Amino acid sequence: MPELNLPFITLSEVDYSRIVQLFRQWTKRSSNPLNHIDPEKVTLALANSIAYLLSDRIKEGIGRGGWGYSDKEYMRKLYGSEVADQVHESVMTTVVVILALHNCLLQLEKTGIKVNGRSPRDLLDTLVDELDEYLRYRWDNQKGHGGVLVAGREGDLILTPRYRHTAWFFHVWHRLPKYRDRMKLTAINLLEEFDRVQWSDEKVATAVAAYSAFSLLENDPLCDALAAVPRVKHLKHVLEGQIESQFNHELSGWTSGNTLLGGRQLYTLFVCAEMAGMNSFPESVLSSQLLEALETTMGSKWCAFDGRGVPLSPNGQSDLSASALAASALMRQPRLTNSGQSFLSNIMRYLVENLAKDDDTIQGIFAWTLSYFLQDISQWLGEGKR
Repeated sequence: MPELNLPFITLSEVDYSRIVQLFRQWTKRSSNPLNHIDPEKVTLALANSIAYLLSDRIKEGIGRGGWGYSDKEYMRKLYGSEVADQVHESVMTTVVVILALHNCLLQLEKTGIKVNGRSPRDLLDTLVDELDEYLRYRWDNQKGHGGVLVAGREGDLILTPRYRHTAWFFHVWHRLPKYRDRMKLTAINLLEEFDRVQWSDEKVATAVAAYSAFSLLENDPLCDALAAVPRVKHLKHVLEGQIESQFNHELSGWTSGNTLLGGRQLYTLFVCAEMAGMNSFPESVLSSQLLEALETTMGSKWCAFDGRGVPLSPNGQSDLSASALAASALMRQPRLTNSGQSFLSNIMRYLVENLAKDDDTIQGIFAWTLSYFLQDISQWLGEGKR
C-alpha cells in the first residue's frame, strides 16, 4: 500500500497498512455492520474525516481557533440566509469536534502509528493548546459561565452568557485533563443558574446539552464534593420533562428551524444520540419517545429514495449529515433489533463509501454531524464492539 497523503494528514505506508489490518480484524465479525465493507475504504474514510475536521477550523477573525465553517450551510438550511450570515463560529461544533478528535487520536495512539510523523497524542496536544485563546474569550473564569462573543458599540467584543454553551464547555473540562480545574466553577454555575433559564424559550438542544452535562457531573466525585447529588438528580428529571414537552407527535421527533419538517432529522437524531442512555429506563415517557423517533426514522416515510442512507426530508436523497447522526444514534444503543442492525449496516456502507472518496464529496457534510460519527466509530474500534 502506498503512503497516504491528504491535506493535514500523512500516514506512512507501514502505518497505513497497520490501520487497514486492524479494521480487517475488527470488521470480519459476522455481526459487525462494516463486515461487508473493504477495510481499506474504512481506513480512508477515517483519515478523510480527520483531515476534513482539521480543515474546518477557523483561522482568523472572531472565531479563530474554533470550528464552524461548515455551520453556515447548516444554518442556511434550517434558519435562512439572514441568520446564517451572522454565524462566525459555533461553540457546540467546536466542542464536539475536539471531543471527536480526542477520542479518535487517543485510539490511534494505542496502535503505535504516527500521524504526520508524530504520535497522535502529540497532534492532539497541539490542537488542545491552540484552543486556549478561543476558550479564554468564551468562558468567564470568575463566574464559570460560557457564552458567545457579541460586538459592542465601540467595536469591542462582549461575552454574552448562554446556558447551553456553559453545558457544552463542561464536557470539555470533563474530558480534557488540561481544563479539569474549571469543572467546579462551571458545575456551580450550571446548578445556580438553572432556575433563571426561561426554558420555554429554549431549543431542545439546550435541555439536551444540560442533561448530558449533569449526567457527567452525577458520575464524577465532584458531585459528592459539592453535596449536589439530590439536586442533580432533580434537575435531570426536570430536563427530561422539558425534552418530552418538545416532542412533536406529528413528526415523531424533535425539530427546529423555519420549517418544522426541515429540521426534524438533524434535531431528532441529535437528541437520540445524546439521550441514548435513557434506554436504561424503558418505562419512562422520554424513552418511549426516543424509541418512536428511531423507529420512525427507519420507517418507509423517512427512507431515502435511493435506498442508501438517511435523507433530510421524507423520501429525499441520502444525506451525509443525517446519515452520520443516524449511525451515531444507533451505535449508542445498548442493543439493536435485527432490523436495526440491517439499517445501521446500510448507513455505514453509504457513509464509508462516500467519506472514502478522493473528491469533494465530504465537503457536503457538517463538521458537527461528522464528529458524532467519528467519535462513535473510534469508540467502537477501541472497545472491539459488535
